[in-house]
Amino acid sequence: MLLTVPETYAAASIARTKVAIYNDLVTRLENAGFTPQSWTDSDYKKAMTWLAADVREGDEQVRVQVFNGGFLDDAIGPYLDMLAAGLFQIIRRAATSTTVRLRLTDLTNTARAATSLPLTAVWNPTDPNNALYFACPPGVIIPQNGFVDVDFRAERAGAKYNVIPGSITSLVTPIPGVGISSPAIPGTATIIVIAGTNDESDTSLKDACRNRWALLRRGWSARTIKALMRDFIPEATRVFVRDDNPLPGEAWVYMATATGNVTNAHKDATYAYFRGENVKPLSNKPLRFFNGNIQAMTLNIEMFTDGTASAIELANQRLALYMTDYELGAPIYRERLEAVMNNPGLGVQSVEIADFPDELVPEPGASVQFATNISTRRAKVLK
Repeated sequence: MLLTVPETYAAASIARTKVAIYNDLVTRLENAGFTPQSWTDSDYKKAMTWLAADVREGDEQVRVQVFNGGFLDDAIGPYLDMLAAGLFQIIRRAATSTTVRLRLTDLTNTARAATSLPLTAVWNPTDPNNALYFACPPGVIIPQNGFVDVDFRAERAGAKYNVIPGSITSLVTPIPGVGISSPAIPGTATIIVIAGTNDESDTSLKDACRNRWALLRRGWSARTIKALMRDFIPEATRVFVRDDNPLPGEAWVYMATATGNVTNAHKDATYAYFRGENVKPLSNKPLRFFNGNIQAMTLNIEMFTDGTASAIELANQRLALYMTDYELGAPIYRERLEAVMNNPGLGVQSVEIADFPDELVPEPGASVQFATNISTRRAKVLK
């Protein structure tokens, strides 16, 4: 079949549907002297024409993906990976694993090695399809009539393992006399030691590619700083550059991980890196580096559920996952938070957040962390 060369970029980036292709084939057959309109549904000629249209639809979808793969705005998935690596020398960030700090408590007044048996903590144990597992390192000793805080590592990578305090209270295999809990780390509102991340999104990877162009210039810009930080401190997955002269002639850089702040050591190393002669631009604009301003808030939520046991846990998980990639200081919309937590397929029929503005504008560079206070009501099922 002869291919028609698209006249415009827009035309080249559209794949026709199977129906449109079938109609085009019918027109071509009519122009060639055939009578496809007389074919019945059981006619093999009609079936073969539909089959050809079906195959061509798949070909066109692949063609569009390959075509769009040459343009940063339109490339997706593996085609974006190839474009980013080939043109910008940027590799998509791979998913990483979460480490959480949990508390093991002696309940029998007997010092013991907790790992004499396989010790795995489980989140949401009542829902095996959505349960998450965290492994304890070897060699842990629980003091007599006391407790020990231990860093457990998620069994797999992904941001969904960034769970909230109080949500882990069970072991996969209970050990008599050993209790497990998940209180917040002192001085924080989290149990997360190392935040897990998903594979980098297409949106984030595209932004990193655009930032790369800024390295061609000599001088600070927000994109220059973000591009350099991506290479130097990959732990800082969220970076906000305030370049509106917060103090005369200065730019302020805020950095955070997926769920909290980078360490002071990371922050100090970044400051030293940007003062290095190989990085420092000719026009030296002073930079200040800060951890993201933690802005802790409690959401008062009324949730209508269908009685699914894990509905609340999964709703909290969706909220935490949504905030993982949230830009520092970006506006937060109440309706969007409600939509994120709502999921009828997982037991949540509707969500209403009280005492929260339609649009919350955090402080510049703020990392908003939500705790939830959820009251549930049984949704009425209409028959």
